[in-house]
Amino acid sequence: MFPSTQYRLYAWAAMLSGLFIIVKKLVIELLFPPAAATNVVGTLGLLMGLFALTGVYSYQREASSKSGLVSYIVIWFGLGAASGADYARNYIFLYMSNSELQALLAGPTKLVLVSSSLFFLVGVILFSVSAFRARVFPRLAVLLFLVGFTLFSLSFLLPVVVSRAGEVVGALGVIWLGYAMWAAIRKTAMIQPGQPVHA
Repeated sequence: MFPSTQYRLYAWAAMLSGLFIIVKKLVIELLFPPAAATNVVGTLGLLMGLFALTGVYSYQREASSKSGLVSYIVIWFGLGAASGADYARNYIFLYMSNSELQALLAGPTKLVLVSSSLFFLVGVILFSVSAFRARVFPRLAVLLFLVGFTLFSLSFLLPVVVSRAGEVVGALGVIWLGYAMWAAIRKTAMIQPGQPVHA
């Protein structure tokens, strides 16, 4: 049994992570010019996602067995790499001229960015498969997570509107996962992780 406060924090981290990503994609990027100050919203969403992933994994740990641990490690580092790439786009590339940016991306930097995206994609797939097998969280929430962040991971191949839509769909999945966890613990002081949640 675990204190519910810990899982409430995980749940709120997931819901806020998804909300910040959606606000960044559907409000800030569409209505405001690129700026370091407004990009903070998206960065917070990704960083809170690291905490949210820990919560989702912790809650389904026993049901997901060793494969769940492997998938958690891969997606945690994958999201860390993707967050680093996002940080570079928001706070470094933003202040470079077009010629400087093109020169930079003509070198190994582009390979690093693509590798980070593919690493995150592998994590998304493994983590989603693990969640499907564990049968703890709503399957549709996991499916939204899988489809949305798969499209986001392949943003270097897809039109901007598709990758943006993918990130929004994935964020909705994260919000749902967080809400499902929160709904499962709201009426008790202690919980037993691994029990299926319905929300």
